[in-house]
Amino acid sequence: MAGIPYRTGNLLYWNYFQRRGGKSKRPFFIFWPVQIPCPAASTDRRDRESLAERALWGESIHCLKRILGSIKNLTQFSQDRFSDRELGKLLYQRVTEDIDKTDLLLSGLLNYFQVATPIKKVNTVNALIEEVLEENKVQLEEKRAHLFKKLEENLPEIIVPDEQLKYILRSVLQYIILSIPPNGNIELLTTSSLFQRDPGGTQAFFERFGGYIEISVAFLGEPAAALRRTPIPQKDGALEFMLRLVKGMVLKNWGKMNFETDKKEGKTALSLRFPLERRNVVFYEPIRMNRFAGHPES
Repeated sequence: MAGIPYRTGNLLYWNYFQRRGGKSKRPFFIFWPVQIPCPAASTDRRDRESLAERALWGESIHCLKRILGSIKNLTQFSQDRFSDRELGKLLYQRVTEDIDKTDLLLSGLLNYFQVATPIKKVNTVNALIEEVLEENKVQLEEKRAHLFKKLEENLPEIIVPDEQLKYILRSVLQYIILSIPPNGNIELLTTSSLFQRDPGGTQAFFERFGGYIEISVAFLGEPAAALRRTPIPQKDGALEFMLRLVKGMVLKNWGKMNFETDKKEGKTALSLRFPLERRNVVFYEPIRMNRFAGHPES
């Protein structure tokens, strides 16, 4: 019995055969796949090279499409300058047909690069925080709120779906805006923890996920009853109901929502913790319509 190894992609196969009478005979085959791990650094480098290559192709194709658009417009404006109007009209029709076909081909190539090249999802939490802050920029300015933020770079991904996390962030920020006085301060901080020691048991809760990220917000104002578990005036019932929904959404996504109140300074610190996503999450850019020729384009 002898074996010959060969590799296909990241799998190693062994082809076994028998020798009889000094000659090789292969009455049967055995294939045994062995996964060959790829270093993370090599994977990241390949991702960067793939994105750079796609960007180069995309820019080149867009340049060609702009040139085709200019030729098409020039042909349209020039058809009336021919002494033979029918010839000018025929030339414009033929050139337009060829340009539209070429433009369709280029758009197809762009769409292919989009659906064939996944993009690794990174820094989603900070991006959504910035998006929610921008959405509420007018309300913050009306309150003359002073925002101090420190967002950790390259935060890992979390298991919470984007739209649900956006809902949580938007609701919390709107609650804070309604709670702070004019010229109040809002301190926003994001951090990540990987298997950190936590006497309170947080590590044990998040250990199966490999860690967690924390979104901390400190502001002036009293927490609603949904957080402090004490009766509140009826006028604050809407805030209490909103925070109950938020807390339910946090728990649904294996998160934790805690707060601390400094009664002397009247400051409340709100903490949101969410478990990490241990898988590599990718997405694909959406396909937009080409304004030039009416064909799909990236």
